[in-house]
Amino acid sequence: MINFEITEQDLKVEIMQQSKNYAGFSKIDEVNELSDEEFKEKLAGGFIDFEISDIEISNKGYSKPISLKYSLLKENEGDDFIYIQPVLMGTITENPFTRESRDAPIDFAYQQNYLVVVKVNIPEGYNVELPESSIINLPDGGGQFRFIAKQLGNVVNIQSKLSISKTFFSNADYLHIKEFYDLVSAKNKELIVLEKI
Repeated sequence: MINFEITEQDLKVEIMQQSKNYAGFSKIDEVNELSDEEFKEKLAGGFIDFEISDIEISNKGYSKPISLKYSLLKENEGDDFIYIQPVLMGTITENPFTRESRDAPIDFAYQQNYLVVVKVNIPEGYNVELPESSIINLPDGGGQFRFIAKQLGNVVNIQSKLSISKTFFSNADYLHIKEFYDLVSAKNKELIVLEKI
């Protein structure tokens, strides 16, 4: 869950991230291998424009999903436009498939599910331009990406959900997968634009 609060002075973001199953095991290993300070530095490296604080880590063992909570803060510069990338973390923002072709099959070790829920509280006096909602499917039920953006009053809700249901794809499927991940990563980087009235 990502929650944005916007004021004249700053942009505050509260993040609660949960990882479970294989993704959780990897995150637990990462947290346990680093000191608290090293982990904070690594986490902060993903948010270059923000100051990070209030990091809480729950469930460092393997019996439950690991949870991370932290806060981000960025100054607003008083411009007439505010640009927000709502999907800051927790899903695909870069395509891992960069080659033009592939000879070997693609073997995901396990099914994958990413869900990012975003809430943006819009201050009075702004018009809002949202990214378009979109649903993208892989052939043969191999996976689906859903990006839903809605505004209700002064609240914008966004849901980015990626599900990869097949674990094995032949090399003949590569171009479909590459295009799918191109579209997913581009959609997850789209911006909300606030214009001062």
